[in-house]
Amino acid sequence: MVNNLDEKLGIDFKVLEKGLTDILENVDLLAIAHNLEGKVVYINPYFLRLSGYDNDEILGSNLYSSLEPKLQTKSGAVVEVYWSSTSLKNDEENSVGLFSVGIDVTVRNTIQRLLEQSERTAAFALNFFDQTQGILHNWGTDERQLLWAAAILHNCGLYVSHSAHHKHSYYLIRNGELLGYTETEIEVKEIAKTMGVADKPPDVLLSVMANETEMRKTGLEKYKYIHFATHASLPGMIQGINEPFILLGQVENESKDDGFLTLSEVLDLRLNADMVVLSACVTGVGKEVEGEGVANFARAFQHAGVKSVVVSLWEVASDPAVEYMEKFYEYLKAGKSRSEAMRLARNEIKAKYPNPFYWAVFILHGEG
Repeated sequence: MVNNLDEKLGIDFKVLEKGLTDILENVDLLAIAHNLEGKVVYINPYFLRLSGYDNDEILGSNLYSSLEPKLQTKSGAVVEVYWSSTSLKNDEENSVGLFSVGIDVTVRNTIQRLLEQSERTAAFALNFFDQTQGILHNWGTDERQLLWAAAILHNCGLYVSHSAHHKHSYYLIRNGELLGYTETEIEVKEIAKTMGVADKPPDVLLSVMANETEMRKTGLEKYKYIHFATHASLPGMIQGINEPFILLGQVENESKDDGFLTLSEVLDLRLNADMVVLSACVTGVGKEVEGEGVANFARAFQHAGVKSVVVSLWEVASDPAVEYMEKFYEYLKAGKSRSEAMRLARNEIKAKYPNPFYWAVFILHGEG
């Protein structure tokens, strides 16, 4: 398609240097060339697909002789394009045509318009929230933040499809691991609320603050309960780490901290906690060591001075696990022993999720 430009324009088409042909034929950019009469002498495959025309319908025609910011396709749809054009000259430096490249900015512009609409909706919602606080409701900062997030994100499903976009919005929000709204962060905040602890450092570490350096700064030895709601993995999953680890924040770590709390590092801790809860996958699985038994996090934390450790035996399902932990801590707060709180929480989860995969995943090691 490009090689015949020399003949059609009567020039050595220097714009198309070696290698550029392949780029134009495969890149997601609109590329088109016109002669001085405004007739199309070249159009790349991406432009063709976007326009809906066949190659024969466009070549030699005056279609798209005027490249507007809003380009109409054969079906009547409008595509928003940012154009950049350059004059084509022959060996005598006379202009013989125009070569143009365009970027489809339809999605970008649509997103910007939706964001502006969402920001207006959020501003209105927060203004109404503030004016009615203490009159129609007694909600606080957390509820206000959730209202803002709902207003900003309610239309995000339109990026997937207009049809049933509210369902797409729900799915994206539920599964997008948005900072402050992931299952683990919700779990930690709910537990903190149950136990009467403010969900802020140093007692509660979330998001980027939940890194190894900040964890070590908190003084873990002073806490009665220590709860990890994160990910864990077995040896070999991360290059260079040949032992089980608990994944902590990977940014803003200092010195030798790398964001991986390994089994050997747990053994070096000095703790006085009544209980450590590892609400993560496969934290109860370990490696059998000859003469020692199974080396896993339960034994490691007990060696570090913890009376009892809650671990998982397999992969943890997010939603049921959050519910499980919320119930578990509610019973602890009500004065139940650790073993009794776990039994009662397990029974509630079992009633709602009969499959043992959900209710039998957590076990308690050590003192009950």
